[in-house]
Amino acid sequence: MTENKKNQFEKSPVGASFLAMIPSMGHFYVGNMMKGIAYAVIFLFLLMMIIKGKGDEVAFFAIALGGFYVFQIIDAYNEARKTSGRSIEISETTQEEEESSLFMGVIVLILGVIFQLSMLNLINFSDISKFWPLILLGVGGKMIYSYMKNNREKKDEINDNNGGTNE
Repeated sequence: MTENKKNQFEKSPVGASFLAMIPSMGHFYVGNMMKGIAYAVIFLFLLMMIIKGKGDEVAFFAIALGGFYVFQIIDAYNEARKTSGRSIEISETTQEEEESSLFMGVIVLILGVIFQLSMLNLINFSDISKFWPLILLGVGGKMIYSYMKNNREKKDEINDNNGGTNE
């Protein structure tokens, strides 16, 4: 790959942050389409929960929306920073990126099903708001699984480098 072609994948972290002020646009700018779509769906879901919510639900989801808004701006900055100063091969994807992409795909699918069931008046948004801790459990479970998997891979790599001994 030529130097000119390598640099076309570098993205400005400041530019990504600025564009992320419109939810998901920073991720689209960086080229992380799946994360951009997932963040857009999550943003719209939280917004709908505020609009349809009653009482204390509205305050909770408003705080969650504000926190998520700031988080996605910071995340867009970090994603762009990963690309600056080095090239990214289009065909190279790590197993971790593929798992993350699958996880985001599942989240988007679940939220899509929830939206569709709500549009068909089969479920009510106030009923859904009672189950928001399941999101935290799912994300926490995935983080623990990834951590344990990475540790196991590191131990296996160390054992391979030491000739299979556990010294």
